Amino acid sequence: MKNLLQKLILRLAGQYRDLFEKFCYGVILFAAGMLMYNGYQNGQPEPEDIYALVMLFAGLLWSLWFWLRILATRFLRLIS
Repeated sequence: MKNLLQKLILRLAGQYRDLFEKFCYGVILFAAGMLMYNGYQNGQPEPEDIYALVMLFAGLLWSLWFWLRILATRFLRLIS
């Protein structure tokens, strides 16, 4: 299973390098948001928490967008 996952990642990184790189940026942005977010205390969000949530959702949407583009490109190549 690990070998199959490594082959898939290397293949995606080779064929769709630009999209894969942008997907990884989204994952890093998501992870940074997760690390910064420490929750609401006393029902009042601190500015850092709001920034963290924005980073979290932006990273999630960014990486999903590019992952869907990779899959769509792959699917279109299969049917053509």
